[in-house]
Amino acid sequence: MKGIDFASLDSLRGAKIGIFGLGVSGRSAFKLAQVLGCEICVVNQSKEHLEGNHTFYEQSDAGASNALAECDLILLSPGIPRDHQVLLQANQEGTPIWNEIELSFRLLSRWPSQVRMEKQQRLRW
Repeated sequence: MKGIDFASLDSLRGAKIGIFGLGVSGRSAFKLAQVLGCEICVVNQSKEHLEGNHTFYEQSDAGASNALAECDLILLSPGIPRDHQVLLQANQEGTPIWNEIELSFRLLSRWPSQVRMEKQQRLRW
């Protein structure tokens, strides 16, 4: 199933989130996805060390495009265009592509106190 069910925060646990780009925004999106209990697939220009469970692809890896297309949602760093060649398959298959601000807005507008509580209990900055 493509897309995310926002019925509750618990419904996000196990959702497959693709993160394309590990700049400041991508790292923040990675931490948020960890807190929410998502399955995480990261695609970046070069190999990066990240704590926690995730699948990692370099942008040039043959499987990167397919891995992102299989996600329920892709969080795109602001410096990467939506028509990037790695996103072609995801675009064709209708995978939602957001930035981390859109995800945060949707979460905070729906469950502001629950998101803050989750962050305080599980996120270590």
